[in-house]
Amino acid sequence: MTPVSKAARALRAIIALALIPSAASAAEGLRAPRVALDLVSEYSAAPVGMPFHVGVRFRLEQGWHIYWKNPGDSGREPRLKWKVPAGATVGPIEWPMPKRFPLPPLANYGFDGEPILPVTVTLASPLRAGAQAKIGLDLDWLVCRVECIPGKGHLDLTLPLTAQDHGQVNAQNQSLIRAALALVPTDAPATVDARFAWADGKFALEARDHGGGAWDRAESVEFFPEDGKLWVHGEEPNAQMGPRSLRIEGRANPERREPPVAVAGVLVFHPAHAGLPPWAYRIQAMPGADPPGRGGLAILLFFAFLGGMLLNLM
Repeated sequence: MTPVSKAARALRAIIALALIPSAASAAEGLRAPRVALDLVSEYSAAPVGMPFHVGVRFRLEQGWHIYWKNPGDSGREPRLKWKVPAGATVGPIEWPMPKRFPLPPLANYGFDGEPILPVTVTLASPLRAGAQAKIGLDLDWLVCRVECIPGKGHLDLTLPLTAQDHGQVNAQNQSLIRAALALVPTDAPATVDARFAWADGKFALEARDHGGGAWDRAESVEFFPEDGKLWVHGEEPNAQMGPRSLRIEGRANPERREPPVAVAGVLVFHPAHAGLPPWAYRIQAMPGADPPGRGGLAILLFFAFLGGMLLNLM
């Protein structure tokens, strides 16, 4: 067993022993160790039959974080169980792009500050305009710095219902939710082709932008796989990129015996100019990249350069 896997298992064991959380609840929000939580709706009076967004807001103390759907080496994503009336539906979490939290020799993926996890809500028949709809949420979470504190609680949100064209927007909450949705990765442009390779204990991801412009404003890139057992999270991947090509290499998870059939994840791009926000694409990579450690990026960038020269001559 590698030192990284031993450390990861030790930390998981510590967390497991702690996962007997103390309950906390309130009608409009709740406070728990190192975090406060509430529900925010973009409507103060919701239109019947029209989808809208509600967000679960975490207000974390400085230095603490919660987890993405792939938490990395340790941790656990927030778990939500909605309680809604007949006619109401709640969609899955629309996950924002995560951050990497190094904890050598480990690393975790998640969120700090005041993250909002948005979901799409529809309040439909037999609910009627003039009535009220109570949206309840049982949830549990894990908030960590180096040590971790589990928590659980209940949140309620009661909304008056209106006809479809008479919904009342809550401007402040709508601004918060729009900001959260801006952090949700979009599907990569159709011009982007992603491939991966798995060989000699390494993993490589290549992406090519055949149309140009998908990441030409970026200075650096990170990859967050959805598969928690894809690679060694605690080792900083080697990421290089050109205007139309990028390649990311990392050490394959030694506990995994078979390569994946496909690799899903999120590419997060950080802009070259300070003050501009990052952006992210969801990708689904299939086998076909150059094997790790064999000059794949140099070849990739050469052909990207050659293709650009040919386009300029046309």
